[in-house]
Amino acid sequence: MSLRGRITIMSAAVSCAAAALLLAITYALVDLQLSRRGPVVMRRSPPDTAPAEPTGPEVSGVAAWMDRHRAELQEAATNSLLLYGAVAMAAVTALAAVVAWLVAGRVLSPLHRVTATARRISRAPALSSGLRERIQLAGPADEVKDLADTFDQMLCRLDRAFAGQRRFVGDASHELRTPVAVSRAMIELAMRRNPGSPELIRLGTDLLEVNERLERLITGLLALTNAENGVIDAHTVDLADVAGHAAAQLAGTARARSVEVDTTLSEAVTRGDATLLERLAHNLIENAVKYSGDDSPRVVVTTGSLSDSQVFLRVSNNGEPIRDEDLPTLFEPFRRLTRDTRASGAGLGLSIAAAIVQAHQGTIEATARPDGGLTVEVVLPAPAAARP
Repeated sequence: MSLRGRITIMSAAVSCAAAALLLAITYALVDLQLSRRGPVVMRRSPPDTAPAEPTGPEVSGVAAWMDRHRAELQEAATNSLLLYGAVAMAAVTALAAVVAWLVAGRVLSPLHRVTATARRISRAPALSSGLRERIQLAGPADEVKDLADTFDQMLCRLDRAFAGQRRFVGDASHELRTPVAVSRAMIELAMRRNPGSPELIRLGTDLLEVNERLERLITGLLALTNAENGVIDAHTVDLADVAGHAAAQLAGTARARSVEVDTTLSEAVTRGDATLLERLAHNLIENAVKYSGDDSPRVVVTTGSLSDSQVFLRVSNNGEPIRDEDLPTLFEPFRRLTRDTRASGAGLGLSIAAAIVQAHQGTIEATARPDGGLTVEVVLPAPAAARP
């Protein structure tokens, strides 16, 4: 039940209890007053008149009749009080519930703004754009405004922190590319100058492998930073084209691993950054090829339309069984679920893919296959539904 509903119920319950207490007190006082002996009518006689002796029979019947009718009158009065009091109590309770509902809605409306802002931030296509939103609640300096101002301050600090993190990663990656490239050139030069030294050649080969891993890591960090910055240049893109191009680029890698790549590419037009979307398809297919099983390894790539407003890219492979509880962690940076030594990379492929999908207002979901392996499905808005 919502907070507004709970406030309404509590207010109505308090009003009902107060009305019931008031009715009980009123009933007790009225019953007490009616239970007392009624007034006695007396006639004043002249001062010199002596009271007469009673000469007739007693009038006890009249007194009994009066007592009986007084009791009936008392019962009727108290019953009427209870009846009309109960009706009034129900009316007051209903009125209190309506008033409490309206007042609670007005009081809680700023909280709805806070909730709506937080929801928009969580669903923002890019984290950087979502954190730039602010509530900016106007009104009296009460607890709700204090909450909204605190929320705005938190968003401001988070925005600065994430922006600083992205700048650091981007700047560090750019700065590292030059020394890594220089070290590669120096290693290759040393190997060419001393071709007859087996020990130097072996050492140079090992250093080149380390250098290559560093280059992949730097390239992945740059791609992740660019994807988190959102879509800047949006055009109409067919996922079938980018998936086909990515599959063709990875054909050599698939052959080297004896992986069969099957493509079923139907038209799937969306709107976005062609470079980022091609990187998305490349990462998904490359990841599927790297982690395919040893027994008849196979990767299936499919594109198409789910509806007039949605298109999809689906990549499946066979491989090791994956637990359902491990699926949410697949899209975390540097996360791997296998220790396959044949798989090269920095563990950023699916993280970059998730960032690209989020930047394009889409969804990405990984599902474990019953016989082993993984299916990753990306759903993006079609041009009619995508915002430029």
